[in-house]
Amino acid sequence: MEKNTEATELKEAQKGLFPTDSANATSLYLMTKAEIDTKIATAKAFPRSPAQSFERALSLAIMNESVAASCGYALPRKDKDGNPVIISGPSIRLAEIVSASWGNIQFGARVISNNGKVITAQGFCHDLETNTSASKEVQVRITYKDGKTYNDDMQALAGNNACSKALRNAIFSIVPLALVLEILEKTKQVARGSEKTLDARRKDAVKFFTEQKISEKQICAVLGIKKVADIDLDKLGILIGMVTAAKTGEQTLKQIFDAEEEKKTAGGAKQIKDLIVEMSGVKTKAELNKIWDENKPYHKDKSFSDAFDINEARIETSKT
Repeated sequence: MEKNTEATELKEAQKGLFPTDSANATSLYLMTKAEIDTKIATAKAFPRSPAQSFERALSLAIMNESVAASCGYALPRKDKDGNPVIISGPSIRLAEIVSASWGNIQFGARVISNNGKVITAQGFCHDLETNTSASKEVQVRITYKDGKTYNDDMQALAGNNACSKALRNAIFSIVPLALVLEILEKTKQVARGSEKTLDARRKDAVKFFTEQKISEKQICAVLGIKKVADIDLDKLGILIGMVTAAKTGEQTLKQIFDAEEEKKTAGGAKQIKDLIVEMSGVKTKAELNKIWDENKPYHKDKSFSDAFDINEARIETSKT
């Protein structure tokens, strides 16, 4: 969930954070106000050059393939008709580069609530030159499918991820998105490399996921290809974006890959159950072997192989 905050709301936020009903609170408020006023005065005395800020951000973003690869994310999704689509955009790493290069802005993020089911994080960004500010809120669920709440470490991780997303959204509400998208496109070109580097870059990206126990079959299914060798420069750009999404916490590996895998697993479990019932009704070894031979993908499933052994023994016993 996102919530825009106008620049004028900054004063109201300060009133809430620094109440004036005591001497200490008044002193703290005045100190903070003086600090903000000083920053604004400094920003107006030394205004940014948008052109220089853009060039500085671009030079950092495309410094090398590794940095460029971290600047964008890609997530596999399905449209309303069930067709696979890829959602991509600038990552928190690019937001950090752009904000540091843009200059004269103040930004940050924090967790503002945790009700045991959802963590809400708020990011803010204040342009000190124009006195324009924005805040964005992002919610992240912290429960498993069975309703159980994450442990403390997982909640802390979820909170950090929510803060990253909220901060990114706030920064890109202040820094012109047109500049950001131009930088993003150039980072994509650097990240995926050329035909000469395609094989090495492809192996590195696939290796990242296989080391996390994601199979090549799952990777190919998400990319809509039959084998890893079919990953061309365009598909590599998407795969690198998926790596970045996993590394930055934009999405977990489970969220990227498991939706389709769970559907297949559920379908497979139902198929195995039906086959076990079918095996229990056959009367000859030939019929049993036919079921076994036609369903090789399930040979490693213990319930399926056990059912075969039991029914084989049943048929042999009935002959005596």
